[in-house]
Amino acid sequence: MVAILLPASPAPVDKDPFLISFAQDHEPFLGGEQIRILRVGTRFGATFKMPPMKYETARVWTARLLQGEGFRVSMLWRQQDFVNAKPNTTIRDPVLANSFQIALVSGAHPDHGDFNPIMEGQFFNVIHEGRRYLHMYTGHADGFTANIWPALRTPLSAGDVVDFVTPRIEGLLSAPHGWNENKAMTVGFEFQIRESK
Repeated sequence: MVAILLPASPAPVDKDPFLISFAQDHEPFLGGEQIRILRVGTRFGATFKMPPMKYETARVWTARLLQGEGFRVSMLWRQQDFVNAKPNTTIRDPVLANSFQIALVSGAHPDHGDFNPIMEGQFFNVIHEGRRYLHMYTGHADGFTANIWPALRTPLSAGDVVDFVTPRIEGLLSAPHGWNENKAMTVGFEFQIRESK
């Protein structure tokens, strides 16, 4: 099923991102070198704190959060004091992709075009088979190849969309379950979303 879209308004008063890492440190014995093994699957999570809402808004938020008990949810990933730099683009050649790089179509060069350049630390989505994966741009490689982090967690197809305009975090809710209109109108909701793939 398609993820439940949480409303874009109101904006959260606080967003506390965190990393879900599957890296593992191997401790040496007899004075050997410590080694960190980076395993595929590292992804993001975030805790959101919402402001108090009027009843009409609180009713919609309550309905969406309750549905999120059984399905993935999708929440807009706002980037403070930042105007998204690029329009959406697509994957040019999935064969050129590797764990930490993606090849974008012509016209999507990170440093050129009619839009501001993509900036280091900017978040975006790779959308494959309708599912959004949250990544961060970490620099330009060459041509139309962008360095990304964390590593890709899914195979790519030619034409997969790369969303720089409205990135979202998509995953499972993990939060207190006292979601009701009265709480939303007085203190606001607090919930956590963790990417599940």
